[in-house]
Amino acid sequence: MESQDAQIAEQKLMSIWQNVLVMTPSTRTAMTLFGIGTGDALAKLLLGDVDPIPMASFLYLDSGVTALFLLLITNLSRKGQSVEVHLTCADMPWMAGAMFSGCVAAPIVLLLSLQNT
Repeated sequence: MESQDAQIAEQKLMSIWQNVLVMTPSTRTAMTLFGIGTGDALAKLLLGDVDPIPMASFLYLDSGVTALFLLLITNLSRKGQSVEVHLTCADMPWMAGAMFSGCVAAPIVLLLSLQNT
């Protein structure tokens, strides 16, 4: 049983790594820079010209379009074979909460906070 769990974990890790490899160098650079805090500084500079809520919308629209593009590339390279875990109806409330807090509330709070500092 443990070896089977280890194989499943390794397959999941390899699928994540394949997604990282598919990313363009500019995407990896952007993710790294945002992760170390330079994304916040850039967003703060842009807040002088744009209100926080539209700015958060544009930032997440861009990331959504990029994620969709990467998903399409990944699906084409796998030839339709899915390694994703399918969501059940019981997962939907948790997913909706995670999506709202991470994709709606968090960027708005971040940019409102940056505007006020």
